[in-house]
Amino acid sequence: MVKDPGGVVKAMGNSLKDLERNYWSKADSVTDAVAADWFNIVPETPGNVIQMSSPTTPPEALPHETVSGPVADSNGSLAEAALS
Repeated sequence: MVKDPGGVVKAMGNSLKDLERNYWSKADSVTDAVAADWFNIVPETPGNVIQMSSPTTPPEALPHETVSGPVADSNGSLAEAALS
């Protein structure tokens, strides 16, 4: 668990004010143990679900074609180039 408010708001994309107003719990009942229990709640995996893995394909195995013609550079200017 992250206890650094600055790191939390950066990850959330919110402001410190939003964190304090909407998320920060000042209750004594919210201990590290209670928070850990909360974030460890996960559903059971049903018996009829098959776990599948996704094989990674190396870039050299992907389809490849040569493209030529006008392309835009980082400034948006068009230039003739052959890309492969």
